[in-house]
Amino acid sequence: DIPIPMMEYWEGTQAPKYTYEMRFDADGKLHRNGWAQAFYSSGNLEREGSYKFNPTAAQSDRVGLWTYYDPDGSVNRTEDRAGEPIWTAADQRISAPGTAP
Repeated sequence: DIPIPMMEYWEGTQAPKYTYEMRFDADGKLHRNGWAQAFYSSGNLEREGSYKFNPTAAQSDRVGLWTYYDPDGSVNRTEDRAGEPIWTAADQRISAPGTAP
C-alpha cells in the first residue's frame, strides 16, 4: 500500500493549495487516503490531518486529529475526528504530525 503524493496549486501560481496522499482501493480506484494539508493563498498552512477512505460511504472522511490555523500561522483549533488515521511513511515527502518537515 504505497501512497501517491499529490499537490494542487492556487490558480496562476506555484503556491501550494493542497497536498495529500492518494491510495488504490481493492478495486484499483484511487482515493484520498492519508496525510493532507491545505494552505492559504499566502502560503501559510490552513489545516492538516489525515483522510481515510470509507468504502461503505464511497467517500474519504477526515479521521484522527485535525489542526486548523489562522492566516497568521497561529493554531485556531484542533478537532479529534476519531477513527484510525493513516500516517505517512518516513520515506514520503510529507512528514507525519509532530515531526519536522
